[in-house]
Amino acid sequence: MWNVLVVDDSATSRALLEHIVVRLGHRPLLADCGARALALCEVERPDIMLLDVMMPDIDGWELAVQLRAIERLRCVPIVFQSSIEKQAEIDRCLACGAAAILNKPVRMARVAAILESLLGAATQPAPRCDAPAPLMQTLRPNGFSVPAFAA
Repeated sequence: MWNVLVVDDSATSRALLEHIVVRLGHRPLLADCGARALALCEVERPDIMLLDVMMPDIDGWELAVQLRAIERLRCVPIVFQSSIEKQAEIDRCLACGAAAILNKPVRMARVAAILESLLGAATQPAPRCDAPAPLMQTLRPNGFSVPAFAA
């Protein structure tokens, strides 16, 4: 069972992702804004983080930068969830350390595929890396290629 941080200002999107995460057998950690996500990460340790891009207090890009600055979260995979389509926005997600992009509306099969490809098929949390390198630099040499997932 993995701890899956879900950050989205939309109650509907949060509820949908909570339902999917629970159905997949994992534990959702829910936050409705960036500030609450940062506070939650002080007491919980997510294994993967699903961040909405557009939020009112701290957008997903800035939140990703702030989460990456926390030593124990540096290697935790970040997945942006959004309806963005512009290449510049996709590039910005990747520049902020995204391991994948989940297009809205989200679908259970895509969430399951992302969790499995980023964390593995094991039921235990993925081992933590202690290197400060960005996640994509860690994944690419090991044969992983997960730049984006379409809806």
